[in-house]
Amino acid sequence: MEDCKDNRFKDKHPELREGEIFLGNFWKRNNAWKPIRWASKRKGNIAYDIYGDAMKESFPVFISRKEFEDAGFVPEGEFSMTDYGKIREKHLAEANAERKTEVK
Repeated sequence: MEDCKDNRFKDKHPELREGEIFLGNFWKRNNAWKPIRWASKRKGNIAYDIYGDAMKESFPVFISRKEFEDAGFVPEGEFSMTDYGKIREKHLAEANAERKTEVK
């Protein structure tokens, strides 16, 4: 998969639909689908590594570009660990807020 070889295919993944970005590859065995809190998340079929080779133990996840941008993120280039950290912190804060509301 030539388009996948540069590791920046948020806008090039072959399963990408219009208006989406590629969020990343997630492991099948860890039940990684459930904790992904983006409302627009969509599970793809074939995950590719940085060399463009299919990864049998993973699946790609796509989300709405609008939802991503509305959350304050800008999908340019490849995601950095800082981006993932910010996303994770945001979702953890939302989950904690929900739990506090449910307890009351």
